[in-house]
Amino acid sequence: MVNTQQEVTQGQAMVEQPVSHELAAVLAGGTRVYVQIRPYEARFEASVLGCVADRYLIFRADGTRGGPPVPPRVGDNIVVRFLVEGVAYGFNSSIMHTISVPEPLIFMQYPATITRVSVRQHQRLPCRLPCVVTGDNGEKETALLLDISEQGAKVACRNPSAGQRSAGMAVGLELALPDPLGIQALIGKIVRITEQGKANVAGVVFDQPYPELLANLYTILCIDQFI
Repeated sequence: MVNTQQEVTQGQAMVEQPVSHELAAVLAGGTRVYVQIRPYEARFEASVLGCVADRYLIFRADGTRGGPPVPPRVGDNIVVRFLVEGVAYGFNSSIMHTISVPEPLIFMQYPATITRVSVRQHQRLPCRLPCVVTGDNGEKETALLLDISEQGAKVACRNPSAGQRSAGMAVGLELALPDPLGIQALIGKIVRITEQGKANVAGVVFDQPYPELLANLYTILCIDQFI
């Protein structure tokens, strides 16, 4: 999904460090997290119910927004990712215990280390993600998202019709993210078009900022490279 690890991390404050009791404060009750059971790629959403520092964490699975791809089992290796106040976190753990009644709860090992990156420190996120561009005439075409920020994006199109677009034209972008995030729709206008090899690269400014989308992309793309 990303060019190389070097491209993603260049100039970014990615930190892996031992976990202290501060994690208990960050993982406040109700914090939303994304859980991935290895080796499956699918992720499901959960909320933090509580934790005992240096011992275990308790998550409540959100059955209304996509559950686990398989029933969690004791000993399963998992990856947890979440965002708090502009900082994306990720860590590895393993399942210690599960219950299903009166509601699905997952008890997991307190992590030994945690990886984090400050989303607010960075203006643009380099990436290579397929997307769909919709012109003002409703015509759709597949393109490649080259980078994105809260305010805009850079998109490469190889379709000859892309050359007919010009600065000032309205466009829509559709970006497919892993469940439970799904399809993300963005609206903006072209501010410039340049030719790079066989592709036309369009600079797009959004009609409104998308901070939550950018934060989710940092969580998905950057944290994935380190855990």
